[in-house]
Amino acid sequence: MINIRGIGTGIDTGIVEPGVAVHMDGVYLARGDMLVMDMNDIERIEVLRGPQGTLYGKNATGGVVNFIPKSPSEEFEGKASVGFGSYEKVKGSLVLSGPLTDSVRGRLSAFWEDSDGYHENLWNDEEFGGSEKRGIRGTLDIDLDEDWMMRVVAHYQDIDGSGNSAQNHDLSQQTWAQGLEANFGGMVLNTDEPHKILEAFEPQTELDTVGGNIQFFGNIGNVDVRSITAYVDHRMGPWIHPYGGVYVGGALSVPGAPVVTGIILGREDAPRIQTSKMFTQEFNFSGVAFNEKLDWLVGFYYFNEDYWASIPVGFTDPNVSANLGNLDVIDGYLNEDNQSISGFFDVTYHMTDDMRFNVGGRLFDEQKHTTQERVITFKGGFQFTVCENLEVDFNETEFEPKVRFEWDPAADMLAYAQWQKGSKSGQVNHSGCGNNVPQETIDSYELGLKGALADGRFQFAAAAYFYDYENHQTRAVDPTVSAGSIFLSTPKSEAYGLEFESRLLLFENTTANFALTWMDSEITEGNYADPANLAAGPVDLVGNRMPATPKWTGTLGVEHTATIADGMSLTSRAEVIYVDDQSFRQFGRIHPSDGEDAVTTLNLYSTLEFADGKYQIRAYVKNATDETYRTWAFFSPTGFTGTLAAPRNWGVDLTAHF
Repeated sequence: MINIRGIGTGIDTGIVEPGVAVHMDGVYLARGDMLVMDMNDIERIEVLRGPQGTLYGKNATGGVVNFIPKSPSEEFEGKASVGFGSYEKVKGSLVLSGPLTDSVRGRLSAFWEDSDGYHENLWNDEEFGGSEKRGIRGTLDIDLDEDWMMRVVAHYQDIDGSGNSAQNHDLSQQTWAQGLEANFGGMVLNTDEPHKILEAFEPQTELDTVGGNIQFFGNIGNVDVRSITAYVDHRMGPWIHPYGGVYVGGALSVPGAPVVTGIILGREDAPRIQTSKMFTQEFNFSGVAFNEKLDWLVGFYYFNEDYWASIPVGFTDPNVSANLGNLDVIDGYLNEDNQSISGFFDVTYHMTDDMRFNVGGRLFDEQKHTTQERVITFKGGFQFTVCENLEVDFNETEFEPKVRFEWDPAADMLAYAQWQKGSKSGQVNHSGCGNNVPQETIDSYELGLKGALADGRFQFAAAAYFYDYENHQTRAVDPTVSAGSIFLSTPKSEAYGLEFESRLLLFENTTANFALTWMDSEITEGNYADPANLAAGPVDLVGNRMPATPKWTGTLGVEHTATIADGMSLTSRAEVIYVDDQSFRQFGRIHPSDGEDAVTTLNLYSTLEFADGKYQIRAYVKNATDETYRTWAFFSPTGFTGTLAAPRNWGVDLTAHF
């Protein structure tokens, strides 16, 4: 779940579209769980803050993160790496790159990783939460002639394991468990100890992604042309994720079995399945005109996704099922066909040598057709359909403009002012029949200054921004639809902040980087019931901070390279990261588990290079002070549930270049 300046998605399953668009090698990834990828052969990561839509790809409200893999090399090169670390982690990777013929270059990257988890299951005293990952990526660059090149990319990745499991944060708020205990007798055995979970069924997660793209680069006269045609087939599931509780005694016990389970979200005979089949086509044309006074870019983008999800809730205990009318499974499906066609442009006019005026815009038409069904199945096979083949359509046509002014007050320095609109399409909740979330829109205003001083020894960037939202899509609740947590929108809210980041060459071989952000946010219109206190009725949210918007965040890192001997060097880095207290829900910190207190973490890295960089030994310790803190939480009938950050963990990687 990526948040940029308070915009993101508070749901980790990929069932909703992300607020921050993620691209891999220029290809948009439609679902958040597609981002579970390996960073084995990445050249760089680019981050664009704020709404975008005038340069490439899919429009987004929060920003863009671009993962740029390394390209095939002109000369043969290779890299082999093995590693090991805490929680029985072992991994390996191999990269081969170079020319195949005079006009064809290739690159092949493969990886494998296996690790045990850092969760302890008190049910059987076994550890879980680990996973096995494997993947391969191949790239061919083919020179068609002097002006044109074709790139062919194919990739596959598979993840099998249970992953970072959600756990209960506050046992006193487990309303579902409390209700079962009060009405049916027995007692609830559970724990809110960090990384200790009591589960009779071990969670399971499988992620499979296969895809590829064909790109053409070239020019027609003075016009640069780029075409990207891509397809991605992604599947999450089977996903078996029990949220809580083992019950002992009372009406909950099965004759002959002293311990049984209660409600299970997903189970072996009814797992959760989600699939996404995505096709995109993009054309970019760019160039200069009027004696290089005008830089221009025009693009066209087509996106189509066929998304399907089934999220069952199974009642596995026969006595619980009998007391609830012999319920077996509450299931259904959500099938979404999303098609978007857009055109965009970005034009910069050089008014003088140090002043530029930039305008851009995106015109898009998005049509989303959703078919939804919820089915209740009882023991014996009798079924009752709540909503049968319910169809919902979103037809949205929007123009999103951008205006920007740039000025170079000095050499190696840039000042700018910008206004831009952005949007994110409406969505349908899986858990409520016909429960729709309207389109999210944002007006973004930003001032900034960036540059370099002291002959480049000191580099900095500073920005001030103001965001005005309508229908900010977030996790909320509608008691008429569900007593649990679902996806709704906050009608109106605002966010504003200041950012400063810098990099300083302290000494010849020592650099420091420093970043500090201040952010404030406010819900200016909104009225929802709190699922943690439904008896209080609708709550006025005006004045509350937006979710996941800590007031202060900061990073300080220092890196030093020491020459040990001829051809041998040691690079050491320490970084401290501070995140202020925050709420994960729009109701504020009413309950301690609503959010997380301020936390400071420390990461340490050290890399020994020898034989002039041909061999490397890299060691690291992350979360060195072993801080325990939440990274995400929500409230539902199972209580406050969410994930904790990984405890202190270490690793050693051995790498050889050839």
